[in-house]
Amino acid sequence: MQNSPDRLRRRHSLRIANIDASLATGFGTLLGGTFIIGFIKSAIPPARSDYWIGLFSALPSLWGIFLIPGAVIARQFPTYKPYQRLCGIVWRAMHMPWIIMPFLIGIAAEVRFTIMLTCSSIGNIFSNLGGATYNDWLSTLAEPSSRGFYFTRRTAILTLAGSVVAVGGAVLLDQFHRLQDDALGFGLTFGIAGVLAWVSFFYFDKMLDIARDTVVKANLREAVVQTARPARDRAFQPVLVFAFISIFGQSFASSFYSAFALESLKMPYTLINIFALVQGFTQLLTSGFWGRLMDRFGTRPIAILSGIGIISAPALWLAAIPGNQVFNATLIIVASIWSGFVWSGALPANLNILIVTAPEQDRGPYLGAGATVQAIAGAIAPLASAMMLTSLRVPLGAVGAYKGIIAVGMGLRLIAVFFLVPVREPGATSLRATVRSLWRSVSGQES
Repeated sequence: MQNSPDRLRRRHSLRIANIDASLATGFGTLLGGTFIIGFIKSAIPPARSDYWIGLFSALPSLWGIFLIPGAVIARQFPTYKPYQRLCGIVWRAMHMPWIIMPFLIGIAAEVRFTIMLTCSSIGNIFSNLGGATYNDWLSTLAEPSSRGFYFTRRTAILTLAGSVVAVGGAVLLDQFHRLQDDALGFGLTFGIAGVLAWVSFFYFDKMLDIARDTVVKANLREAVVQTARPARDRAFQPVLVFAFISIFGQSFASSFYSAFALESLKMPYTLINIFALVQGFTQLLTSGFWGRLMDRFGTRPIAILSGIGIISAPALWLAAIPGNQVFNATLIIVASIWSGFVWSGALPANLNILIVTAPEQDRGPYLGAGATVQAIAGAIAPLASAMMLTSLRVPLGAVGAYKGIIAVGMGLRLIAVFFLVPVREPGATSLRATVRSLWRSVSGQES
């Protein structure tokens, strides 16, 4: 039956999963991005802050190396939820010490940053131990014919949720910055993040637990074999290569847009996060478009088209002029709208290309392998861009250095598109046929 009780329960659980993840995204947003960059820049000079911004951007991604062992361990559990519950509790709990760090002004900033990195590293290790399994759980709950639409829509919802929370946090920070009490502003912001974390967990616990199709009780040797299998699969190897190159290009310089806006363009937190809100809202409006295209043509051709789009997304940042606030704001609002459109296709494509090319019976380990490769790339890229930024500050100045790493990031995204050529997706339409069909639709030649 089309609306059987089991199907309705699964759909309801997927909606709950979006609420859980939206709140969790708000939690992560207030502890990352503009907020951790602002906290670092408020505590130490720009030249030293590059290093710490790179570390805070890189380490959460680096712990993605635990995705594969996490996927292997999780397959020994007969259902999904108990394992995910443990990982989620530790992830949230280990970030709670962040709340008091802005108030410990008697302790050197580098010491506080080290404590924060240590706690978040433990939390992110556990988060990644369950990351691939969580996506496998959602993939199993979602109907195969609408997975592209679901994950595209979900990505847009989470992006918008993070953007809305970010604007609220930014308004709070700007108010306390005017009162010259940044410490209280950051402490309250991190405290609100903690509240969102545990409300998120409340919704997580309402999700429908389901049994695995196959329970694998692997010993250490078998676990190693399972972990290595995706890398030895010749059909999956091009997917892993693309996963690395694409995320490296997407992550290069991405941590430093907010730093550029704060340091060189002198923009307030609120304005910076309004840009993110505009981008998130655009992603939500256009996510259905990309999702339907993925379900119709396949992920690969849409990954290529959206991948081409994100190459140009940062271009307007290169035209920004320090001191010209209205001009810069106008430029970046336009850039945010375009970015929202193209990223609403590119972001879910990063995940969906792994799902559609992985063998269904081994989806967890394969997703873990792909996500691990992406995580390693996402860890190396911020450190590489931080080193380049620091080296360019003297010859080019701060503005030239920021624009230099943004331009390099655009070039890396261009290179990544070519690595989709050898990727094979069963049942996907060719790029040429996809473009031809889209052109006919736009020009009115298709009835």
